[in-house]
Amino acid sequence: MVSNRKIDRIGDLLKKEVSPSPDDLRVLLDWRNHFSPILEYYHTKIKNSIDDKTIVALAKRLKRIESIQIKLKRFRTMRLSTIQDIAGVRVVLTNEKALMSAFSALRNRSSRNLLKRLDDYHASPKDDGYRGMHLIYENAHSTMIEIQLRTELEHIWATAV
Repeated sequence: MVSNRKIDRIGDLLKKEVSPSPDDLRVLLDWRNHFSPILEYYHTKIKNSIDDKTIVALAKRLKRIESIQIKLKRFRTMRLSTIQDIAGVRVVLTNEKALMSAFSALRNRSSRNLLKRLDDYHASPKDDGYRGMHLIYENAHSTMIEIQLRTELEHIWATAV
């Protein structure tokens, strides 16, 4: 496993728009790929926990390097090693009832990981109007994943803006 110090140094290069060396790029890609097990765990957990008749869309992804760079440049004091959404799962649900049911199913089902943070933008939308629920889980190795839950209407709004 690569050190946070090395990852943050690569993140600093990305912020400055300096192309990482081939070795640094390989380290960055390997580091990003180490999020795959937690991504697969939650993708499977969600498929097994939520009534599939209420799921409009279910997607998983590892954040692209370009998207990582954009985020680091937007949040200048952020360190690459602390980005919470390198791995992410988004669940778009039919309506608010399905969203709350999915949220309860995830919260009530045992997990080998710690719920580090809950951002409930569904109940308290962001200033720009964004709505949804973000659950950030962390495993014993400090690897984080962000689970986004949205209604279909919230998803339409988020993708249109």
